[in-house]
Amino acid sequence: MPEARYDLPFLFSGARAAVTTPLRLLRNRDAVFCLALVLGLLAPGAAPSIRPAVLPVLAVIMTLSTLGIPARDLFASRGAAAGAAAGLLLSYGLLSGFFLLASRAFSSQPALRDGFLILAAVPPGVAVIPFADVLGGDRLLALRGTVAAYLGALVIAPLLGLVFWGQAVFDLGRLVEILLELVAVPLLAGAVLRQTPLAVPLTAIRGPAVQWGFFVVIYTIVGLNREILIDNPGPLVPLAIVSAISTFGLALLIEAAGRHLRFAAPCLTSLVLLGTLKNYGLAGGIALALFRPAAALPAVVGGTAMVAFVLWLGFRRR
Repeated sequence: MPEARYDLPFLFSGARAAVTTPLRLLRNRDAVFCLALVLGLLAPGAAPSIRPAVLPVLAVIMTLSTLGIPARDLFASRGAAAGAAAGLLLSYGLLSGFFLLASRAFSSQPALRDGFLILAAVPPGVAVIPFADVLGGDRLLALRGTVAAYLGALVIAPLLGLVFWGQAVFDLGRLVEILLELVAVPLLAGAVLRQTPLAVPLTAIRGPAVQWGFFVVIYTIVGLNREILIDNPGPLVPLAIVSAISTFGLALLIEAAGRHLRFAAPCLTSLVLLGTLKNYGLAGGIALALFRPAAALPAVVGGTAMVAFVLWLGFRRR
């Protein structure tokens, strides 16, 4: 049996390891996201209080994520058209097409059918851009695709509303507001910050700051929906299956096509995000404001599935 060691260098190295290991976990993306998910399920009490801070936090995340993207690159001719087309085709062609099919599968339940139709009409989540940053994707491609999809939503969303409900159910002002608050203003703020002495320290802390910003967002999403997800999960199983296919299933499909076409890994990561994430918060808000409460369930389940999906992407990228 080996003798116990009590020399000072050994004890010092052990103490340092005991301190640095938790610190490393606090800087680990997957650990931070898992912690947010677990706390949202086990201790959701703070979520309602934190909810008003989610949009400002998301704006800060977007600013940090676009810090290294010059505004002129967004409109540069090289790759701009391809990025815009990718955002429109993946978000409104592939993902919206899937939700339209899902709405037909729930035709006997009008509220759920409406919920999936709303998901088909809304643009991608603005979190596509910072998630691309966190997961090592192509941030410029994600930005171009997201901006193009939001501009397209100004036409596509009202048309889908007229086709399926015979009336304009989407507030175009809200779409423009999101585009300005969570895309245009952060992009401009990033451009300004790049010209100041703050650029270097902000770039140094960008990774951990974005991760902990998402901790707030993920905890709030899960915490606010915890009662629905835990207390009566039975009726949500079909919705969970649809959400799993719309994220994990479509991701595998996009990855297979991308590998066949020999896309670079960062490009493929951004394409997967554009083709799998919708603005679930906007969809849920529209459903609650204009339809029956059950119409918000596809957005609620989809938003929660998004958290698990991003965790899965992170583990796979590692």
